[in-house]
Formats: sequence, structure tokens, C-alpha cells
Amino acid sequence: MNTPNFYAMVPRYSRSETGTMIHYGEGLPAQINVWGMKHFTDLVAGWTKEIGATPAFGAKLCEDKMLMLLISAQCTEIMRIWQGILAQPKGKGKNTSLPLTRLDALMCDALDTLRELEDKAENLEAVEYHTRITQQCFDGDECRCGVCEPSEESFKQMCARVKRWRKILPATVFQRVISELEQQ
Repeated sequence: MNTPNFYAMVPRYSRSETGTMIHYGEGLPAQINVWGMKHFTDLVAGWTKEIGATPAFGAKLCEDKMLMLLISAQCTEIMRIWQGILAQPKGKGKNTSLPLTRLDALMCDALDTLRELEDKAENLEAVEYHTRITQQCFDGDECRCGVCEPSEESFKQMCARVKRWRKILPATVFQRVISELEQQ
């Protein structure tokens, strides 16, 4: 089995050349694949329905339900962006990979938002929220692969693409996702 190559946009986000797997986070990244994300989206939709069927028990339940609705909506947005990534035209001949595009910056931004929502949802009382899609996937030492810990050359390439990203991204997305490279 061949190991896919990954394209790194910023140190916390890289995507496989096939578009089906994302490494998200630094040090000990989450490995997210398109099928796992679809399954997670379905689970969150189920949790949201479960909360909706529960009689209202004051403000805390209302807050939990709103948080689950936000997570569900964010998962739906991530799947929409991911479908866009997968629908991009692939290279011809031997190069059938999907290069990084504006959609990857939007995906990184969407995953940042999902991580913040998941952080807030860790202590939900109304739902047993055991699964996090942005959960780090390794225990122990930090991963030292070229994706998780880019070489100096790889990092220089990321920084060199900053001008291109500035031109094609909305200013707010650029600020949230790419600007960290400008300060390096």
C-alpha cells in the first residue's frame, strides 16, 4: 500500500494529494479522512435530534442544544468544502494529484472553528460527547514526520506562497489561517 503524499499549507494543516485525508493540528495532529468526517457528521446530527427530543430543562440544556446545532452546522460546512476539494479537476498523466487551493484555506478555517466548538462541548451534560473529530490521534511523543514537522525547505515554500494566498483569500480568512507564516 502506498503512503499518500501530503501538501502542507500551514504547519497545522496539510492534505493528501488525493484529497481524502487531512492532518490537522500541530505536534500530534488529528488524521481526518472524508469517510470518518461523514460518519461524524451523521453522529452529530443524531445527537442534535436526541437533544431536540428531550424536554427543556432550563438554560443549560438550551445552551447545550445550541452548541450541538453549531457543531452540526460546522460539520455540514466542512463536508461541503471537502466535496468541493474532491470535485476539483485532477492533473493529467502520472500527476493526478489535487494541489492546494482556496478551498484548503477555507477547510483549515472551518476546522479551526470546529475545534473551538468541540473544546466548548467537552463538558456537555445532555449528550455523551465522547468523539472529537479534531482529537489528536497519537499518544506519547510528538510526531516527527515531514508533514507534522516540516523541513526548513518545506517551511520556506509555505512562506513563499503567502503572497499568492493573500491575493486569492478573503482578508479575514487570510488573517485567521495564513498570517502566522508572515510573522516567521
